[in-house]
Amino acid sequence: MPSRQVFLDFGGTLVSEPPDPYPTFRSVLGAEGFELSRERYLEADRIASARIEPMRYRQLGQSPSFLDLSIIETLRELGIADPSGRIVIRLHGEFTSPEWRPVYPETVRVLETLSESKVPVHLISNSTDMLVETIARRGWDRFFRSVTFTQEAGAEKPAPAAFHLALARARCPAAEALHVGDSWVADYLGASRIGMRAVWLNRSGRPPPEPCESARDLTGVLPLIAK
Repeated sequence: MPSRQVFLDFGGTLVSEPPDPYPTFRSVLGAEGFELSRERYLEADRIASARIEPMRYRQLGQSPSFLDLSIIETLRELGIADPSGRIVIRLHGEFTSPEWRPVYPETVRVLETLSESKVPVHLISNSTDMLVETIARRGWDRFFRSVTFTQEAGAEKPAPAAFHLALARARCPAAEALHVGDSWVADYLGASRIGMRAVWLNRSGRPPPEPCESARDLTGVLPLIAK
């Protein structure tokens, strides 16, 4: 039976994986009169990340957002005061901008094709609530019937909770869903284990760990949806 609804991963599937944040920190802080070496940034980021990671799921719906909390704590470790919040606002804007994670060449065309074909498309990503803003700033919210980020599920893919939340939101049984993602473990195995049909987006072309449905890019996924 053809899959009735399509679930797509975000990073590595629709857009590139996150780039190194250091150049962005260095640029923004440089404009504010602060010099920042890579070594100093990496140490501050390591300490700040370890401190706030236990708050990832508790921070949902709270102010500051988890993204802003991460920025604030990194600035604190760097010894940089930001009483007006101007630096946080600038960094937040950079990390949610369309330019931060380049889109793959075929992504928009495939999303438009799916939209025109009336196939219900949903997004599910190992991310925080910044995903919703990121999608809106790209103008992509029109493509998705629902957006699920794992911060609200309380666990990241391949945990079943993330997939179950997305399926419940879409009112879609697992047997009628097709999930596409670039991670063998998080996407392919995670979706398969709860009964979703899974397609591994294998952009590198490397051999899969075991036989599976796969595609080299999103264009190659289109014919699989109708099967």
